Amino acid sequence: MKKITLLLIMFILIGCAAIQSIQPNNEARAGIGDIFFSHEVPYNFKFDLTVGAASNDRLSLFYNEYFFGPPNYVWMVKAGFNKSFDYKLSESKIVNFKDYSFEIIEVQDSTVKYRRIK
Repeated sequence: MKKITLLLIMFILIGCAAIQSIQPNNEARAGIGDIFFSHEVPYNFKFDLTVGAASNDRLSLFYNEYFFGPPNYVWMVKAGFNKSFDYKLSESKIVNFKDYSFEIIEVQDSTVKYRRIK
């Protein structure tokens, strides 16, 4: 019971504090299979976007959600909470996902150079 109470107190104190892999206005690079963006709410939930394909006119990102829980208390993929997103870079170099926006600076040899806007 003490462990559950401590966990609840920690969650309340932390609230919706989040760990994000890229802060706004920072540039990054990601290749096929690399994590493009990750967001984590400590102790219970996270999601990430992974690069599936990248060319000058198309970017494909895979979305996965994870939860931290029993039986082994490790990050596990939530069944049914994964999806693929295709973005036409020939139409716009801005990629929007949930409350986040990214500017694609260049794609070279299946590696994406990008900057988080929001």
